[in-house]
Amino acid sequence: MASNFSTAQTLMREAQNCLTEAKRYFAEGDWNFAIRRAQECIELALKSLLKAGGWEVPKLHDVGAIVVERLRSVNIQVEAETAERIINASERLAQQRAPAFYWEVAFTHDDAKLAVGDAEFVLDWALTVLRQL
Repeated sequence: MASNFSTAQTLMREAQNCLTEAKRYFAEGDWNFAIRRAQECIELALKSLLKAGGWEVPKLHDVGAIVVERLRSVNIQVEAETAERIINASERLAQQRAPAFYWEVAFTHDDAKLAVGDAEFVLDWALTVLRQL
């Protein structure tokens, strides 16, 4: 059985792969799949931190607020603006995940640009935090 940190590293690699795919879909003009992959990137990056910290990883798509709370509980600083962006991106994209995948909503260039930008932000931040756990 893999260690928590080994599993966390695997989840983070998968998050990086999702971001690569999100950028590709964005470049191809497939806004819906760019959003879906951006959401997966954020979810995996945040769940990687939970795993690395030895915390339970809930079977939810939106774990932004949980991650911020857990990190703060062990005195890892999360700036207010950073926390707000992470929590908002995680919540928004978790809500857009299924509609994007099943084409229940035709998302726009601007929607996808925001999603991919948020995924880049969260992944970069999570990689930095992972080194502290």
